[in-house]
Amino acid sequence: MLTRVSSQTKIINTYVQKVYLWMFLGLMITTVTAYFVSQDPDLYNGILGNDIVFYGLLIAQFVAAISIVAFIRRIPDNLAEITFVLYCFLTGLTLSVIFLAFSITSIAYVILITAAMFGFMSLWVRDKDRPNFAWQHCGNGLIRDYSSINR
Repeated sequence: MLTRVSSQTKIINTYVQKVYLWMFLGLMITTVTAYFVSQDPDLYNGILGNDIVFYGLLIAQFVAAISIVAFIRRIPDNLAEITFVLYCFLTGLTLSVIFLAFSITSIAYVILITAAMFGFMSLWVRDKDRPNFAWQHCGNGLIRDYSSINR
């Protein structure tokens, strides 16, 4: 039986669809960056062989993440998107060592499964004529669990 969807549910579904799309894009940016860095010995030696560069990248990654969280409501959307892309790129630089430690097949499986989940969820939430029951049940469960802990 189909239920009538409120405008609030449609707004939430659109928001969740965009979140999953950005997660998919972010994962792709990180993966492509990490792969290309791992294929160039000069790049990965420059990152991993120099503590200042490596820790500088980690600090820049941390600053980008904190900036998004702290200023998300006060900065323009374009700046938030650029900061997120920068964060994903920096993550790719610092995680490029994964491509040196594990086989490309095992990495590809993990990334493919994760990216497929984000992509699928982005498409699944889009244009739904019913409430997004998974988010509603999860949210209700979290609220119930949180309120029972604080009693």
